[in-house]
Amino acid sequence: MNNLVKAIRSLVLLSLVLIGFNVIAEAEVEEVVVTGSLIKVSAQNQAVPVDVIGRDELEAEGSPNMIE
Repeated sequence: MNNLVKAIRSLVLLSLVLIGFNVIAEAEVEEVVVTGSLIKVSAQNQAVPVDVIGRDELEAEGSPNMIE
């Protein structure tokens, strides 16, 4: 009987603690709104980054051609 009372008390205390954590968690929620657009652009009209390597840079690297 004594163990049953202890078990019931433990369950009641545990439920009160969990309810308290739930209230704290709900208070910390912040709303975030994200907006965006899907703009369809063909690959030919899209900006692409390009690196220009001149003769001086190739000679400074010691490469006999552009492939190496």
